Amino acid sequence: MDPKLLDYVKKNLRQGLTQATIEQNLLQAGWNIQDVKQAFTEISNINGIIEPVKPWFLGPKAIVTSLILILLMVSLIASFFFWKQKQNKIQDQAKANPQSVPAEQSILNHEGSTSLNNNFAECIKTIQIPADYPTVLTPDIPTRVIPDLTPVNIGNYYRLTSELPDKNQWNSLYSGQPIQVKFGIGASYTADKNQGGMDLELVLTEYLEIQKEDFDFYIKLIEDKSALAEFQKGNDPNTANPTFYYQREVGGLKYLFDEEPKNEFTGGHSSIIAGAKERSLLVSFGFQKYEPKAEEIFKTWLSSVCPN
Repeated sequence: MDPKLLDYVKKNLRQGLTQATIEQNLLQAGWNIQDVKQAFTEISNINGIIEPVKPWFLGPKAIVTSLILILLMVSLIASFFFWKQKQNKIQDQAKANPQSVPAEQSILNHEGSTSLNNNFAECIKTIQIPADYPTVLTPDIPTRVIPDLTPVNIGNYYRLTSELPDKNQWNSLYSGQPIQVKFGIGASYTADKNQGGMDLELVLTEYLEIQKEDFDFYIKLIEDKSALAEFQKGNDPNTANPTFYYQREVGGLKYLFDEEPKNEFTGGHSSIIAGAKERSLLVSFGFQKYEPKAEEIFKTWLSSVCPN
């Protein structure tokens, strides 16, 4: 018996062809019917009936695996669909019921006609956090604390949270390391009520005499032009993202204003730091991105905290 004939028959049987089809193909190729019949007989006697090899994707394990994958995909699609519905509902509710506050509690927006003739320097000296100030404030918990140091909104910025962190673990404004302070309050604000995300951080800190390196550092930059010039020596205005510093004053209150305009690489940033030397108090406005109206927002806050 020709080995080639036997190999051909075995191969085609394993591929799932019927005996009749194989025989027909062999006869058309010129093989003798007797040899073809004999080949099937020998294969059957030696190896038994050869089962056709099923394609891999029709095996039991493959079928079970495929079903599991399909179920997982359906589950993921369904989860995403319900999540998306929930997000749309939240956004629709936010648009229908914006987090507004009564006019007497709101702070004027950028275009307001707030008077800036107040003596802010004297006012800042008197800022106190009342004993009954809530530990945590959120936009849906309005406050009647006077002055309201962390109002529900400042212009187009809306409060996310306001809290009184541990006075023994207060983050240094300059180094970021924990220090001990007399008192402090911090609040985060967003420029988008629907999407959230912190865009402005407002921090008030009164330092202890024994640990006020932060305060001394910033007061020197606020008041001493030579110290600010020395500080800026390493800041080349020709770099891709230079930061510019300015010493400003409003209502007798001196403050340091710095900004990094946004460019093709970053969104920039803006910040303002003011202080009251008589009580080692710093007020910091830190904008996460460049804010062209940063000073207007700061003055708006001042006018609310220090009314006529």
